[in-house]
Amino acid sequence: MAFMRRPYLIASLAAHAALLALLYYYGAYEPRIAAQERQLGESRLLDRHAEMRRHVADMEQIEALMRASEGKAIDAAPETVRFDATTAESPEELLARAEALSKKIDAMGEQARVDDYARITGQDKEKAAAQLEASAPAPQPEPQAPPASLEDEVSASAQATAQATAQATAQAPDANGGAASTPATAGSAPGASGAATEARIEALERRARDVLAQRQRQMERDGQGVRVDGAPPGIAGRIASFIRGGTSGASTGSYWGNGDFFDHGAGQIPAVDRAAMRKGGGHKLGPGGEYANRVYVNNWYLIGPFPGKHGRDMFATDTFPPERAVVLDAAYRGKDGRVLTWRHIEAPAYPLMPPDMAEDSVYYGYTELMMDSERDLAMWIGADDDAQVWINDRLEWKGGNVNKLSFFQKVYDDWNGYAAAYNMNEGKVTVHFRKGRNKVFFKLSNGPNKSFFSMVLTPP
Repeated sequence: MAFMRRPYLIASLAAHAALLALLYYYGAYEPRIAAQERQLGESRLLDRHAEMRRHVADMEQIEALMRASEGKAIDAAPETVRFDATTAESPEELLARAEALSKKIDAMGEQARVDDYARITGQDKEKAAAQLEASAPAPQPEPQAPPASLEDEVSASAQATAQATAQATAQAPDANGGAASTPATAGSAPGASGAATEARIEALERRARDVLAQRQRQMERDGQGVRVDGAPPGIAGRIASFIRGGTSGASTGSYWGNGDFFDHGAGQIPAVDRAAMRKGGGHKLGPGGEYANRVYVNNWYLIGPFPGKHGRDMFATDTFPPERAVVLDAAYRGKDGRVLTWRHIEAPAYPLMPPDMAEDSVYYGYTELMMDSERDLAMWIGADDDAQVWINDRLEWKGGNVNKLSFFQKVYDDWNGYAAAYNMNEGKVTVHFRKGRNKVFFKLSNGPNKSFFSMVLTPP
């Protein structure tokens, strides 16, 4: 009642509250939103640069595989592991490299075609080349780049900021679990004007893949590569593995009789010998790592949640930028419009549970495993609900299992018991690891309720 007798005081308090709200909005909230938008714009540029870098790197591998298929440097396996998502090269420099590689790949593909035709017809190579040239269809116009969408248009200020400051730091957990700073400068990051360059590089890589696929078919016809379970031997096997972009020939084992991938089988928890168990956690095996024969990988960079799908559609979730290239400095728009960035987490407890857990969501994780020597290890995977795992850019575990009800019941009925044994796992696969750094990347899709991810390494 006292306030009702002082209308001017009430009006003054309301005016001051409105003023404080305006000051907060324009002094704190609006600048924060503007900074987020700049960060998202710069991240789009970094991601587009990383995509171009990936296409060129794949063309380098295709060129090496084509050369090896001719018997040149056949003992030298082409390098397949890229630890730098971006480089200091400009889009124009990447395009120049892609065009030079395309010419080499086309020339090797044409020579292989001539050699194959000459062998089949019994002619010399010169006549075979002339006949093939005479019968060749008219060249098709090269694909034109699509116009840049409005979504790809980044403001001039964001482009200027990105070009001045964009350094995609390819950080990886160091031996102490921290972040090792290994900057990979994005250089002149592509804006909307770089869309044509990006499309041209992508088209060149597609053409290179077509040439490699044709070479694979030739080798299969010639009996140099026979389709068997797993990859065929030698260079034919490396070509087949690259083309399908999936598991390496080193991967062995099956998930309870369901083939190479644990797909639509019944989730089971394997029995373990607790008496012989020496547990450890981390990402370093050999000298400097823990003395253990059962290692829980608990050191990750994580990002999420991205919007997922519900029910069985959860196993066909969308692809988000981290799945195309890991750029640890990037930020993305995630579920419910929130801005997501990578966070380094050393999980204090088993299993790994994503922060900001949400239903119908997608999470990504990245780490590097350090090995003192080349070795094969059994990789045990468990997930609520679905997981895919890449080791050194090869898909080694594919989930898609819709029949895991018994697995979940066991896990949640005896959570403490299975956690104590690092054994919330539904199957395993034997994976070959390189000496030194090994890239590990996972995609975790969650449907209803809680979510977790388990990766445990043991002797095969």
